[in-house]
Amino acid sequence: MRANSTGLLRLRAEFASKRFLAREYALGRFTHRRPLKILFSDRDGWVEPLARKLRLTRHQFAFGDLRHADLAGYDLVVPLSMEDLRFLSGLRAELRTLIPIPSPEAIDLCDDKLKFHAHLRRHGFERWLPRTGTSLAYPYVLKKSVDEAGEHCHIVTDEESESAVAADRAKPDFFVEEFVPGTREFASHILFMGGRVVTSLDVEYRYTTEFPIKGKTWPVFKTVRRSRHLPLFTGMLNAVRFEGLCCVNYKLRRGEPVVFEINPRLGRSATAYFFAFLRHLAPGRT
Repeated sequence: MRANSTGLLRLRAEFASKRFLAREYALGRFTHRRPLKILFSDRDGWVEPLARKLRLTRHQFAFGDLRHADLAGYDLVVPLSMEDLRFLSGLRAELRTLIPIPSPEAIDLCDDKLKFHAHLRRHGFERWLPRTGTSLAYPYVLKKSVDEAGEHCHIVTDEESESAVAADRAKPDFFVEEFVPGTREFASHILFMGGRVVTSLDVEYRYTTEFPIKGKTWPVFKTVRRSRHLPLFTGMLNAVRFEGLCCVNYKLRRGEPVVFEINPRLGRSATAYFFAFLRHLAPGRT
């Protein structure tokens, strides 16, 4: 990617983000919905972007330890980690929150990439999933089945790099996945309730390399954009019997999405835009 074209694309991305923010702030103000009382779990690196944008709204919000909070005192409780998500999932029967918490079964299925892929293949989604197996040609990806932010993800390009990860490859909780090249990767942030998409937005990551690892490789810039492929994602989420907030990570191959995973919680790249989801939830008018 040339420097001048990168600079132009970055400017366009910044403009798109500012336009989106201005539009959503205006819509949030003029719908006259009742302000919500929101509790988020506390997580380093996530609090600041959430708080910075929410301060410009009428909503009340706090961050804290969900295990010692009066959850009944909030309209909305949002877990930011898998640990907190699992804690709230155990309270689903008595918890009253405007965004549903997914079931333990749906969380487990999404959290384990091997089980997730196998489940979706059984439901007819093979076409939109990366191939897996032990005999894939270089380059391929070595992944841990339960992981976060690509911490244990490796791109294997030749015999030398394969030898370097031989110990991990031999472990039963690692698997080999086809590498889908491209300088663009996407996170589709979705609020899914009652078997349908209530609202969504996509964040596009643009890289200078064809071999990025999301979470490890720093993008040149990010762009917020309208969500595409929602009918496909709706089918996948219903196959998992999912409800709540999630993040679908995918790339494009010949214009079609290849889905790597569905994170069953709020995605980090949505923290700066989460306030925009709230106008779809606020109960009643003031």
